[in-house]
Amino acid sequence: MVRFAAQAFARLKPDAAVFESVLGEYLTAPKSEVWFEADMQAPAELRRACDRGGLRLDRRSRMLYTAQVVFINGETVPEAMCGSALLRTLADRRTLDAQQFKAATPPERALLVDWCAQGWLTPLRDSAPDAQGTKGKHDGDA
Repeated sequence: MVRFAAQAFARLKPDAAVFESVLGEYLTAPKSEVWFEADMQAPAELRRACDRGGLRLDRRSRMLYTAQVVFINGETVPEAMCGSALLRTLADRRTLDAQQFKAATPPERALLVDWCAQGWLTPLRDSAPDAQGTKGKHDGDA
């Protein structure tokens, strides 16, 4: 599939950055039947929830990165944020604990809180391992 897409795209003569952008957005775009529930909490409340327990990618979220660009749910992350090691960690592990969230730069925190508000990320209640060894619980989990 990738080879076919590359060959078709090559006939259009795009540069590598355009190809990378189109492919990254395509591969992370949610399917048409997928939607996200916006979190109606105020941004300050979301920030406090993430400070307490960290956050995780919603199970429907897709996040990828290349050497230069980060993609999430069919969108390219703003260029100023693409070098963020924290976003790459989130893409790899699908979760950030409270310490990682607190250590984020103000622009990273603002972006993560915005993604929480969109339903792409979910604040966790706590980041202590539970009996099964998994970290945190979704605010809606029983």
